[in-house]
Amino acid sequence: MIDGSWLTLTGHLSAVVRQCERRIDERDAAGATRAYADLEAGVDRLAHLPARSQPQCHALLVADLQAVMSQLAAKIRALR
Repeated sequence: MIDGSWLTLTGHLSAVVRQCERRIDERDAAGATRAYADLEAGVDRLAHLPARSQPQCHALLVADLQAVMSQLAAKIRALR
């Protein structure tokens, strides 16, 4: 699914964030943790895109995604 382009990555990551949030709302800690791991891997791929593939807003995009990850991680910890 992920071909390395930032636009494909961000679309996928948006879907994964929604999936993680749904699992949290359903109180499914295991499902939320799996979605979080997928999100973490995708953000890592986005953070390490070659310079020629990065959008101008790359650093802000990665920082925003990391902030979302932090919020989701706190919610997952609260489920346990």
